Amino acid sequence: KKLAGVNEIDSYVALESAIKAAIAKFYKHQFVSVEQFKAVIKSESPQTIASFVPKTAQEIIEPEFVEPSKLLLKSTKIPEDQLLYFNKTKVYPFNLAESESQKQRRLSDQIAPLSLMSEDTFIELLNVLINILEIYKGGKYRGHSASVAKLVKEISQNLGLKAKETYYQVLAAYLHDCGMHTSEHLTLLHFNSENKLEMLKKYSRSALRLYEGVRLPVEVEKILLHTFERYDGEGFPEGLKGEEIPLGSRIIATVDAFIHLINFESYGSFKGAFDLIASFQEKYFDPKIVDILGGIIADLFIDESSPRIIIIDHQPQELENLAALLKRNGFFPYPLKDTEKVIALLDNNPIYLVISEVATKPIDGFSICKLIKTNKKYQGINFIFLSHQHDHTTISKGFEAGADDFIAKPYNPNILIAKVKNFIKSSHPKTEKGVTPKGITGNLAEIQVTDLIQMLGSGRKSGTLKLFKEEEKGKIFFDQGQVINACYQDYEGEEAFNLLIRWEHGLFVFDPDAPLSEQKIFANTEMLLIEACRMWDEDKKKKEELL
Repeated sequence: KKLAGVNEIDSYVALESAIKAAIAKFYKHQFVSVEQFKAVIKSESPQTIASFVPKTAQEIIEPEFVEPSKLLLKSTKIPEDQLLYFNKTKVYPFNLAESESQKQRRLSDQIAPLSLMSEDTFIELLNVLINILEIYKGGKYRGHSASVAKLVKEISQNLGLKAKETYYQVLAAYLHDCGMHTSEHLTLLHFNSENKLEMLKKYSRSALRLYEGVRLPVEVEKILLHTFERYDGEGFPEGLKGEEIPLGSRIIATVDAFIHLINFESYGSFKGAFDLIASFQEKYFDPKIVDILGGIIADLFIDESSPRIIIIDHQPQELENLAALLKRNGFFPYPLKDTEKVIALLDNNPIYLVISEVATKPIDGFSICKLIKTNKKYQGINFIFLSHQHDHTTISKGFEAGADDFIAKPYNPNILIAKVKNFIKSSHPKTEKGVTPKGITGNLAEIQVTDLIQMLGSGRKSGTLKLFKEEEKGKIFFDQGQVINACYQDYEGEEAFNLLIRWEHGLFVFDPDAPLSEQKIFANTEMLLIEACRMWDEDKKKKEELL
């Protein structure tokens, strides 16, 4: 104020040449407008970033840039139309009342809009740097923070958080382990170990100390400070309880412990790791976060050996909730909002159980139940009604149709799962020909059709590879490892084979006892695959050109 006679100033960080050029041209009166000043800065510098509020004006106009004699040192104010007000910052008395946290937040907000690096780009860069650090840490640390950050982002989005909040939480997820200078990875699960408590206390503040001079956003600092807080209030460093703990801290604590079990404790299954996390909800972890985590990773709980269950409900949310519950307990659900695809699924998949609402369309639940229970082809498949309609008449009608159980909504998830497990034990799923499936079974999301064909060919297997995808089905026939025929919809032979190898999702069953088909493919299996893949690549290119 004393130097320039103004109450407001702006500060810039740019290339030295840009600053010199802009100031020189301004004081030589080569331009007088704000827009001209902006143009010089932008043309001379690849990036212009609003930065810090200086303690003195000399931090903006240094003697090396312009000779002191050429500076405007008059007490009169510079005309307002000749000043560039990008982020107007009152030097007096604004800075006197501004707290350090407010200052950091303001500076962060000033810098962000002008940075050439977007938040996504910064996260990508951080991902690379953290991965390099974890490679140096070695062993099971590799990729740990990236795995945590990915799940943290999914949970944040699932909660419907704003983009900025999600960004802060992902940023904290990448940084949460940086202050942990120990070969042993620590999480809330280590509260069970007495000899780990001192280490937990020590490292509960390590991240904050590490980043003290970095000027992280205040929100990120709070998240990092409280990742060792327990939901029951017995954690470190401040003993916060429940929702007193920052949301980001609760999310990271839950995800970090789950990934720890997979990477560091080598849990044999995702379900086993999740079940342990779930056993500590309310004590260590936020139950709401645990539930969302379970929904996100539920698909990891099922594989080719998971019992298949058809569920029918016209209420989308209830259907989604039941499907997630079944997945979390190791079952493979086929959720249907109506009954149109029920028969196709029964015919093409080894179904163990059907769970249905009463009020289904176009065929009601009673009719579907009766159809399944009176058809020998579906013998051994159990049927449960799960319905909001549970008056005496409805329940009686359900049992008359052949239902094995009738459960009223709202239901107790634990009781439902217990009953499902009992029915699965007594169920005998059938294939479309009424034969219990055997041989190789699996999910096409885990192994490609081309790999299956090569595996069966090299093993000189005979039988039928059956492929199932929603209401569609296809077959590839083998004789001593040689593909002899294929059928799909109205196609047969090589034409059907060329279409079936393109399936990227669905289920498969290899039946070694299936009768051999009439031979309609005579080409060598290896050459057959090469030609089919070549045609597939050509079709892909044509589609890309059209787009």
